[in-house]
Amino acid sequence: MYLIYTDEAGNTGFKADPDQPIHMICALIVPADRVPEINKAVTDVLRRFFPGQSLDAIEIHGCEIFGGKRQYKNVTPQIRIDLVHALVDTIIHHELRIGYAAVDKMRSLARRHPHELAFGLLAERLQAVLDKEEAIGLIIADENHEIQRPVIEAMRNYQNNGFNFGGPGKPMNRIIDTVHFIESSDNRVLQLADLATFFLCKAQRIKDALEPNPRGLKANENAVLSIADRLSGRLIFERIFPR
Repeated sequence: MYLIYTDEAGNTGFKADPDQPIHMICALIVPADRVPEINKAVTDVLRRFFPGQSLDAIEIHGCEIFGGKRQYKNVTPQIRIDLVHALVDTIIHHELRIGYAAVDKMRSLARRHPHELAFGLLAERLQAVLDKEEAIGLIIADENHEIQRPVIEAMRNYQNNGFNFGGPGKPMNRIIDTVHFIESSDNRVLQLADLATFFLCKAQRIKDALEPNPRGLKANENAVLSIADRLSGRLIFERIFPR
């Protein structure tokens, strides 16, 4: 059995926001019996970077680490980058797998909410992964009151009828129960999913901006692309609609 931790980045609803052009949902796929050791590994990393501090007050958020916000306000850029790489080391060392689905809101003509569309595309690919391994999975998502009820209802429909975007889908019988929304502050593995989602989404935005207008990279852009490149080594699927 796998626990599938998901988080999102770039949610601006139906608005095609040029500052947030990509709506991405990323999944961290974790064997259920390995969750305790991964929790310990993340805790060990935080203890190494914040010795003598209460770890209860420290939450891993990619956006806050990158921007030096909240609890990372007085942490130097180099230490923040080193922290991210140490957390990515945990993902790589434990051979966790990553997949994502995203919607390019500047190009999409679909009438569905970008989160609904991205979630359906993600669930469809998760079903394929679980089918191949003859395994089951449970989705755990970061709490978001705006999209919780629509996602739960959509998952119920996918389990019964499949995802019907572009044609009838197959029932998703490998994804069990409902989507479980929890506070990310209570779960270190979900925080790892947040980290992966932030850097993969931001890297895609940087690449897209450079495509029509090549230029030299800024130092922070180089850092983001370096982190995303390491995470990409653990990717087992990726989909950006409508590309």
